[in-house]
Amino acid sequence: MKIAIDIGYGDVKVVTDKHEFKFTNAIAFAGVNAVDYGDDAGEVFLYGDKNFFVGESALLHSPLITRNYQYLEKYAPLLVYKALKMAKIKPTDEIEVITGLSLIDFNNNAKSFGKRLSTINVNNEIFNIELKNITVLPQGVGIYIDYKNTHNITTDDFFAIIDIGYNTFDFLVFQNGSPIKSKCYANTHGVNTLIQQLQAILGKQFNSQFNEQEVKDFLATKSFRIGKHHHDISNIVQQQLEIYAEIINNEVSAKNQDILNRVFGIIISGGGAYLLKESNTQIFDHQIFSNAPYEFANVRGYFSFLKDK
Repeated sequence: MKIAIDIGYGDVKVVTDKHEFKFTNAIAFAGVNAVDYGDDAGEVFLYGDKNFFVGESALLHSPLITRNYQYLEKYAPLLVYKALKMAKIKPTDEIEVITGLSLIDFNNNAKSFGKRLSTINVNNEIFNIELKNITVLPQGVGIYIDYKNTHNITTDDFFAIIDIGYNTFDFLVFQNGSPIKSKCYANTHGVNTLIQQLQAILGKQFNSQFNEQEVKDFLATKSFRIGKHHHDISNIVQQQLEIYAEIINNEVSAKNQDILNRVFGIIISGGGAYLLKESNTQIFDHQIFSNAPYEFANVRGYFSFLKDK
């Protein structure tokens, strides 16, 4: 069974031969009472010696902050377990897994991250995956593979990739199928920088506390509800989007203006691509967008890489 999993800090995206789905990367501690109530039992996961809510159900129970690699390393087996179960993969199946890490984390952690996924023990159910069947790629590579799979590029194969994730912002350059490593970099200027700003603005304006996952949803819908009252925040969102786009432009141009002038296109992808596309925000003259759904571009490319191995 082959499965591609993109463990983003905002959502976990999954592709198999039969499935393409995502779920919220939200994990919260579940108390003893949650296990005792039969209605909740299916949503509670025993991991280590503690019980957790995972995904949407965790949003109601003070989810853990998801913005650092330590969180990812600690809870990746739990997230992968949920993905395997949703994909109807059993512990007795021979499993091949491909996933990725941001360039921020890749160089120092790719090998240990793969080992971390080789034994997954959740709900007293154990998945043992051979190390040779676990592949970890840099995030953004999948976007390039996915784009080339659906575009007839025989010449002019020179692209920059901007992968705007929840926590990370990855910039990669590919020419004729190979990365130009000296021009690739990543930082933590993902969508969360915009979300945190909105979180502060909305908290002050409406005298309420919202967690980051809630504000992520507000950002997508440009509205939210308190009690029976719905609030339109489209103007606030648009203003903050324009600021965010200028930050991206300044960041990339300062580091790689020479490359930006030479590439044939700048492919924008990741969950952050929706914000720019829907608001008609033009960051670069020759920007293009990956294939939609944008947040699945990476994992689609991962799966293609896995099938072609």
